[in-house]
Amino acid sequence: MKQIVILFITIAALAFMPAYSAGDHPTEKHEEATEHKETEKNFSSIEPDMALQLGIVTSTAAPQQLEQSIPLYGSLISGPEQISHVRARFEGLIKSVAVTIGDRVKTGDLLAEVESNDSLKVYRIRAPISGRIMQRHANTGEFTQDQVLFSIANLDTLWAELRVFPSRTED
Repeated sequence: MKQIVILFITIAALAFMPAYSAGDHPTEKHEEATEHKETEKNFSSIEPDMALQLGIVTSTAAPQQLEQSIPLYGSLISGPEQISHVRARFEGLIKSVAVTIGDRVKTGDLLAEVESNDSLKVYRIRAPISGRIMQRHANTGEFTQDQVLFSIANLDTLWAELRVFPSRTED
């Protein structure tokens, strides 16, 4: 701490003193310094020899990668456009189910076949997006009602929702 105070006092004293080198006339240097101070405000310099004695060095600032680690809490979720809740177009009897939880499906793959209550014709329910079957609420012999039969999620892209508390950012 004592060295820092001495260094500060030395720098402050040097900032207000004109610089002389051997053979220079003090009045000439003082006039030059006065002219220089009039043209440039807030300028001070330290002679290279003095800087070397005090251990003062300069270097060029450059970009660097800073690393800081703090524990964060949150969850990984898929974007709203990456989830599809599939319902039957018409109410009816589920004749067959082609997929189960965890299966990977592509757009257009067959999920189930339903017999319409109105026409008694069998129609197919196909996957509207590619992804994994996350939920299944359809079994052969059940009625579709107005319920979600399958939930499909594309987990290729996830969002990280992290909670950063203000007290953690000051570390």
